[in-house]
Amino acid sequence: MIEILAIALSSQRSGKKFAWNSSKHLKVAFAVQANSTYDGALEDESPIQKKTISFKKGDFLHIYRRYSSDWWIGRVVAAETTIGFIPTARRLARLIEQNEEEQEKAATEKNAIVTKQAEIWEYPNPYTVVPSTRPIILLGPCYQSSRLTQLMHAAVRSAIVKKFGSRVRRLTTDIGDKGSSKLTFGIR
Repeated sequence: MIEILAIALSSQRSGKKFAWNSSKHLKVAFAVQANSTYDGALEDESPIQKKTISFKKGDFLHIYRRYSSDWWIGRVVAAETTIGFIPTARRLARLIEQNEEEQEKAATEKNAIVTKQAEIWEYPNPYTVVPSTRPIILLGPCYQSSRLTQLMHAAVRSAIVKKFGSRVRRLTTDIGDKGSSKLTFGIR
């Protein structure tokens, strides 16, 4: 019986690590901006301890996949950040509500005479969904009849396509005025 429980626990742990490791190679599903601060070090219900992401109000988060109804797998958008577990909007709203109730309870214990007014209060969403792609605009020399300008634009265009490949959705080059050529590449 003990062996069966040990095997079940080890397979459950390996499943969590597999989900976490396999998310490293996924594309970003969506991006959010945090409307509240969260300290992952204080979290004791994380699927994998020490893999919970902490973030501050205003940080942008890339979400790669949904792990469960309470956890996403994602990362903070910053240089050299790691992938980890991020609480879903529902879980974070519940944590914020519990925290405020505890603070309110502590305040009532300090002040015996507290008048409560009936309030209709809805907690704000802890995240704001934001676009996960960012437009890139390159400006350079645009002397319309210069062969050098045309060559530079062609080189930049091919470098962008080579570097970013399928992630480039639309690439437009407009060299000069009415008489010059307008090139549009719809890359998918």
